[in-house]
Amino acid sequence: MLHDDRSIHRFTDSSFAIEADRLALEVLVELKTTERILTRLLATPHDIEHLTVGHLFLEHDLDITPEQLVLKHLDNGTVSVLVNGLEGTTPLYERPSVVTSSCGACDHPHLHNRLEVDRAGPPSSDTVSMEQLTKGFQVMRSRQPGFEATGGMHAALLLDQGENHIICEDIGRHNAVDKAWGSWRSEHRDRRPRALLLSGRVGWDVVAKAARMGVHTIASVGAASTMAADTARSHNITLVSFWKPH
Repeated sequence: MLHDDRSIHRFTDSSFAIEADRLALEVLVELKTTERILTRLLATPHDIEHLTVGHLFLEHDLDITPEQLVLKHLDNGTVSVLVNGLEGTTPLYERPSVVTSSCGACDHPHLHNRLEVDRAGPPSSDTVSMEQLTKGFQVMRSRQPGFEATGGMHAALLLDQGENHIICEDIGRHNAVDKAWGSWRSEHRDRRPRALLLSGRVGWDVVAKAARMGVHTIASVGAASTMAADTARSHNITLVSFWKPH
């Protein structure tokens, strides 16, 4: 599920009216093993398996598959995800409090130098043309049902060699990236994506995730931060910001 219908007061022509509106769903997602809680995320309860695979790979260096996961939707709206096969794994980087930024920087034990991304892979040598980015953004914009319904969801697209792009949505831009990478790992485990396209802005968190994927190019509709630009340069990643449709 991507959204829910709620009653709202809509102000139009100097008066209020009670109407139904669609809001993007946001719930607590708890990732855990039988022994401990790994992390808690606020996310849209859609593609949770891919969110888990992508997040644990990019932020915890855990290479898992969807078959290891057992999902349970609790009565309070929480999605509990049991990750099997990690019992006794050491070391496990635990973040049991709710993660308000999925970048992992705020409470990271090695915050002193974030421009050098740990576990960064060598970037793909494949070049991406402006025409290919344009096509990718067109495809992404046409496949955002959550945004179409609510106006309040982010999207991330991983560009493949052909036309089989992977696109995911979430209330959190970093979650959308995790979902896209989790889906990519499930389908294209032995090769890397050529580019990462984003519907919003680019911060350090997204560049760090792209570096761990081995992505060569990041393109976004929104702006880039200083740390995003510096980190992309230090990892030989091309960063394209403020993309506008032709």
